[in-house]
Parts: sequence; C-alpha cells; structure tokens
Amino acid sequence: MTLYEEVIAALKSNDKTIQNNAIYNFRTMYRKHLKSHAKQKYLSDNETEKEIDNTLKMILSAIIEYDYLPKEDELIKRLRKTVSLTHYENRLTEEMLRFINQKETDYLSIEKKIRKILNPFLQLFNSTKNNHLLINVANQQLMTDWISQQTFDYYIYKTLGKDEKITKNRLAKLHHIIQETYLIFTIRYSQNESAKRRAESNINELCRLSFAAKRNTDDDLFSESMELLFSELSRKDFILKTSIQRYWQGIFDTLLDKSHREKSSSKVVNHLKIPADKSFSLEEVFLFIQDGLDAIEKVHAGNARRLLLTGRKSHFIKLVIEATLAEASRAFFNSSKNYNYKNKQSEAQQRQDCKKALIDWMKNEINLPESTWGNAKGKAIYQYICHEKP
Repeated sequence: MTLYEEVIAALKSNDKTIQNNAIYNFRTMYRKHLKSHAKQKYLSDNETEKEIDNTLKMILSAIIEYDYLPKEDELIKRLRKTVSLTHYENRLTEEMLRFINQKETDYLSIEKKIRKILNPFLQLFNSTKNNHLLINVANQQLMTDWISQQTFDYYIYKTLGKDEKITKNRLAKLHHIIQETYLIFTIRYSQNESAKRRAESNINELCRLSFAAKRNTDDDLFSESMELLFSELSRKDFILKTSIQRYWQGIFDTLLDKSHREKSSSKVVNHLKIPADKSFSLEEVFLFIQDGLDAIEKVHAGNARRLLLTGRKSHFIKLVIEATLAEASRAFFNSSKNYNYKNKQSEAQQRQDCKKALIDWMKNEINLPESTWGNAKGKAIYQYICHEKP
C-alpha cells in the first residue's frame, strides 16, 4: 500500500484520532503542490494561503463525506484546478461588467472554466446515497444533466451577486442546492407517485420548521402558502433563485400581510373630533400640546414624551399621541433617551409627573396675557384637553 493509499484509508477511518492525523498528513503532503500555482492567481500572500486552505478543506470534505476516491495524479490535478476557483469567480464578475458595457469579453470562456472545476463535485451528489430519492424517469442521464445545469446556474447567479455565503464551505452549499433541485425535479417530472409524495413531505417539513420559528399558529395560512408553493414549483417555466425555504417565507409573509390588512380594514377607528360649537380647530389643539411637550422635554431625564405616549389611552393621552404623530416630521423622537425603570410603579409615577408638568405649563400659558395661548381660545382649548370626556 502506497503512502497515499494509507492516508486515504486513514481519512475514512471511524477513529477520530486516526482521521485527524490523516488530515494533518494530507495537508502537509499536498500543500506544496498548490503553492506556486496559487501564487500565479492571487496578488497577496494572505489571499494565497487562504485559497490553499479552502481548497484542501474542500477536497478533504469530498473524500471523507462524499466518497471521492481519485488516483493520486488525478487528485493533484483536481487540487490545482480547484485552487483557481475564486480567481475565476472574481474574473467572471469583471467580465460580466464588460459584457454589460458592450466591450470585448471572455465571460463565456471563464464560465466554462468554472463549470469544469465544479462538475466533478456535482457528480458526487448524483448518487442515490447522497440524495436519498428514488426517481422514476425514462432518461436518467437527462435528469442528472438537468439537475447539474440548474445547480450550476444557481451557483453562478449567486456568484455574480457577490453572495459570500455561497463561497464559504462550497461543497456543503452545492450539496444543499442540488438536493433541493432534485426535490423540484421530482415534483415536476417524476412518474413515481411515491417519490413525489416523499419530495413534497420533505419540502413541507423544511417549511414547517421556518413556520414554527415565526411563532405563528395559523395552520390555515400555512396550508394555503404550501399550496401556492407547490403550484409554483410544478410550473415548467419556474426558476428558483433562492432556497425553497426562503421562497416559501416570501409567499407566507405576503399572505400574512394581506390577512393583517383585511383584519385592520374591518375594525372601526374612532377619530378624535372637535365638538361643532368649539371656536378652535384640531390643528390648534395639537399645536398647543406640541408647544407644551417642547417646554417639558427635559422632565425625567428627557423622557417625558415617551412616558406620555405609553400611558393608558385616556382622552388626554389620545390627544397627546395624535399631536405627537402630527409632529413626526420634526423628528422629536430623537430627543427621548432610553431609561430603565426599577419597576412599573416607578414608571407610572413618573408618567403622572410628566402629565402634571404639561398641565401646569398649560395653566400658566393661558393666564399669561403675552402668551400665544393667553386668550379665550387658549382657555377653551385647555378646557377641551384637560376636562372634556372622550
């Protein structure tokens, strides 16, 4: 048995100590084959070392987790090609920009190089063992080609979008993409009803986990969202550009938003109104309150506004809230500071202090002849704010 064969056998060992030693030996043996090749592709030493580490990690994962067992000369070729992957992905983005600007471009040749690097890894996932699906189609090769193409297109789409998640732990990401693509293919094209049901069950379970994370208990809404999802996945012209879970979340959130809007529109909203016999407008009421809030803004550590807004919805507080909303363009919220109260009783007491400070300011204003509110109108507004029943 050659040294290479011994290391490969140790990598597949169930003994973690033996496997860890083999990983170290593998990295030591094949790192030297990548150094000069990586230096030609990357500008800095840090970038070179990073891509060498990523390549060794990717190949080790292929051997240990996905039964990639090449001959040694094939392994060395695979390592050298794989270490160039990030370089070509960066080039692809640059060439796409040239293409958009109608300049001469090598986009297609760069894309072919990326495909040649990724294809051997994609083939690792086409076995029943790695996909856990039994699909009954007339042409198995056509099926695997379609799935590989969809997976590659998705990968390129994410790469061009500078999605860094797709380039971290590439093998696991590719495996996840191709598994989901198998599920879509099964639902769309399989003649095996059992396989279709299993694929739908897998997708339902995936989405159910996301549904549970939302802490939502509307099962009818969930069922409706799943019907829409399966309807989309079954369409021959449908191309998924995200994970199945994320696409389902978009459908569910849209339905949930629609449900909330329908419920809100059915509620009766009681707007505050000025009695017909009053000699002032609602806008003037708001202006009086806004002036008062400005005057007491430093009460209780600058937290007066927030305290009043969180009070029990009495007539007085409702007016304060509507006056506050009417003044939103003045960005007054920035003036309130966060404050941690020792207990609810302390908060309630401070809220009462703020209300008293606002009322005291109003009393003083309506009794000052030189004040804007020191007149009959001001006194009528004060009476409306502080004494009139809602």
